[in-house]
Amino acid sequence: MPNVTSSTALALVAAAVVCTLGATRAAAQEPEREFVSFVWGADLEGRQGIGGRTIDVDADFDDMIDFVDVGASFRYRATSDGLGWFLEGDYIRLDSSTDTPVNASAEVTLQLGELGFSKTLREGLALYAGLRAQALDLELRAEPGFIGGDDSSWVDGIVGLRWTAQRPGPWVAWVRGDIGAGESDSVWLAEIGGGYRFYEAWSMYLGYRVLSTDYEEDDFVYDVEQSGLAFGFGFAF
Repeated sequence: MPNVTSSTALALVAAAVVCTLGATRAAAQEPEREFVSFVWGADLEGRQGIGGRTIDVDADFDDMIDFVDVGASFRYRATSDGLGWFLEGDYIRLDSSTDTPVNASAEVTLQLGELGFSKTLREGLALYAGLRAQALDLELRAEPGFIGGDDSSWVDGIVGLRWTAQRPGPWVAWVRGDIGAGESDSVWLAEIGGGYRFYEAWSMYLGYRVLSTDYEEDDFVYDVEQSGLAFGFGFAF
């Protein structure tokens, strides 16, 4: 089972609110429209199963340097007069293994999409809600050979908070977190990051995000916490 529970996500959301209430008024406004392309180096921990056979998987932090364990992602956000919408897409491919005597391994290809709307509550703090869709292709292997493969897809409703701190100058930082459910038993995301804006429209970002999903349908099991560094560039217009 993942080490972090849904209560952690709630705590991060609450922390974002507390930080916002204690922060001074920001001196700069966020861009009204921004497209960000980034790479997410993904670590994986949890349970996966097909056809009634479940294994514990753990892709160590060192696996993040392997190209096949890296995901490509993009995010688009637009705001006007306190209202906004966002669109995000992610593609992650992971090869993970266990240290058990059976030498089990899993190959995971995950496609993730988000679509939703946001409402500014006060400067720097926004409430957002929407849908998070995931499509998963899973193959399990164990000595001496192949166990099986299957795929599944599901959609969850999410609600969360995003806090953005901006000071005079080019630096920016943010915290966001959300929780949700629907076709899965539960899903939550927590993210923290910062960036540097240059040439007015361009930005460079570095963050860390955790996505936890608990999904089970018939004999398909995906109870996994996915985490890692994200690095990317943004263009505001």
